[in-house]
Amino acid sequence: MCRAFVEGCLLLVGMRVPHTHDLSDVLTGALNKFPEWFRKKVPSFAIRSRIMSIIRLYATYGYEATSTPAKELFEKHDANMCIKNADDVLHNCDRLYYEIKRASGP
Repeated sequence: MCRAFVEGCLLLVGMRVPHTHDLSDVLTGALNKFPEWFRKKVPSFAIRSRIMSIIRLYATYGYEATSTPAKELFEKHDANMCIKNADDVLHNCDRLYYEIKRASGP
């Protein structure tokens, strides 16, 4: 999941975004600032954020305990899963952006 999509949603509702890769706590903390339909998706997005921050760590550094490089840890289906998750989050963040923009007027 792309952190930037979630960060944009948090900024849209006036939240300060910390300099961490895992935004799950901030996202769940802002739950009441989102419209109902987006609130229902926040738990899923929070879990994805936590998982993707862990995957990012191993994709960057590999698994140091066994000296396994990242290229041996991940395969194409892992990348496809990440893309699918990011696409879903992007779609929902895009919807949130346009709803908030429309509600605030021209």
